[in-house]
Amino acid sequence: MGTPDTDTLVQVFVRIRAARKTLKAKYTDEDATLNGKLKMVEVELLRRAQDQGVEGFKTKYGTTYISEDVHASVGDNDAFVEFLETQENPYVFFENRPSLKTIKEYQRDHEGAAPPGIRLFRENRMRVLAKKGEDDNE
Repeated sequence: MGTPDTDTLVQVFVRIRAARKTLKAKYTDEDATLNGKLKMVEVELLRRAQDQGVEGFKTKYGTTYISEDVHASVGDNDAFVEFLETQENPYVFFENRPSLKTIKEYQRDHEGAAPPGIRLFRENRMRVLAKKGEDDNE
């Protein structure tokens, strides 16, 4: 048996690529379904914690806790541009969106105030720490 010819190699390549595409689509669909279910459970745990006035739960399967994610967007473009013009290095305020790290540093130095033109959004999340052996990903 010799080395496969070029036609055969291209055929194998195309089949493998098609199989990967099918596998990826299946994974993406199944992962989206599971992620939706996780979000529903997280929302219910967060609701229960808020109803009970607690920060989380300790269970035999793991511990939950509420954490806050902060998101920033430009609420007043003109005000933000005017603010940027006063900064020595305005680019530190950007990623593909306003830089949350830099905004937090600015707030720390300005009594908690956000830079002009920036809106902050806070979102409570319920985090889950699985006990050893309860999470296959550990």
